[in-house]
Amino acid sequence: MISTLIIAGSVAGALAAVTAIVWAARQLRSSRSAVWVEETAAAPAPKAPSAPAVAVPVRETEVLERSKVIIHGLLLSVHESVESLVGEMSDYNNSLTAHKAAIKKAMTVAALQEVERLMIAEVDSMQRGTLRYRERLENAESTIRRQEEEMQRLNADATIDFLTRLPNRRTLDTRFSEEWARFKRYGGPFSVVMLDVDYFKRINDRLGHIAGDRILRAVAGVAQEQKRESDFLGRFGGEEFALLLPETPLKQAVAAAEKIRKKIEGSRFNYEGSAVTVTLSAGVAEAAKADRDAAALLARADAALYRAKEQGRNRVEAAPEA
Repeated sequence: MISTLIIAGSVAGALAAVTAIVWAARQLRSSRSAVWVEETAAAPAPKAPSAPAVAVPVRETEVLERSKVIIHGLLLSVHESVESLVGEMSDYNNSLTAHKAAIKKAMTVAALQEVERLMIAEVDSMQRGTLRYRERLENAESTIRRQEEEMQRLNADATIDFLTRLPNRRTLDTRFSEEWARFKRYGGPFSVVMLDVDYFKRINDRLGHIAGDRILRAVAGVAQEQKRESDFLGRFGGEEFALLLPETPLKQAVAAAEKIRKKIEGSRFNYEGSAVTVTLSAGVAEAAKADRDAAALLARADAALYRAKEQGRNRVEAAPEA
């Protein structure tokens, strides 16, 4: 009976560990195809219009190696459990064979009592071993839960910008491609807004990069609160953001950008007790059939942003129809 319990518990533990390995492997496959990072070098303002930069896979190796470590740990855990189980069962089988032989050879009651004493001691040892094995299973289950959380965190890190907590450049590019494909197939209005924090380099130079990071995070939070639920806001790079507005014509997109600009201008930003003046400029463009691709649409929005910078900043400029 005790041996049956041990085997059942061991099989359950092994199945749990193998299930965790399969889960982790699936997460690894999905994360490998989704692990990218945006280019975060700040561009000087004002800047000339340029085609959208392409995200490069520089964090894929880091996440892949971390995932390998997690799965390798699970494999070692299974190996140790199975190896321990096989060793214990082998010892029990050897003892059972020895006891059977001793019973056959016993010529006195005292000899039989000695065999009985040894068997009782071994049963006690088996029970203690079962308790230890249950503890190992509980520890393994706890470890697997932590590893699952770690894998989920890695997967989240592959799509979220670590500083602003907005969707990162890779995720933004993916969503932009989806919205562009929808526009090309079904038509209907689709607009893009490029947002850029004014004089951000001055903030970094005067207060330091830590202050700049906190200001950037605060600006992202304010902009996220002002957008509509159907809109998509992501970090484009440096102090620049992109807002995608599906089913939105140019006039409404300009109004949405102006709402964010006014909110930023009217907000009070503070760093260590010091007030920091923050404004942003925006360029808006509506998709047109003349746009040869999504990059052409983005370039028109970027050109409008450049005009907003040239004309004094803290303003919204709309791109002319293509």
